[in-house]
Amino acid sequence: MVRKFMDKRDEADTVLDRRMTQLAESRNDFDKLLSRDEFHEGCKEIKRRQRVLLALATHILDEDRATTKAWLDRVEADVQELKAR
Repeated sequence: MVRKFMDKRDEADTVLDRRMTQLAESRNDFDKLLSRDEFHEGCKEIKRRQRVLLALATHILDEDRATTKAWLDRVEADVQELKAR
């Protein structure tokens, strides 16, 4: 699952890079709206927030995996106990 999120993040980065390229190509109109530095800062902020979200999702998945493993271990122990009777 973590790999899936990593792939999604890479895919999002690729899409974002393509969009940035498109915006840079039409910079005459874009320069009227934002300075180049503001644009790049915004892009950095978007990527930073994506990484924070990915880290949060990874943490949640890790906790979920650990909880599920503990639950399965308890169930397996109960099954073994019942078999032993």
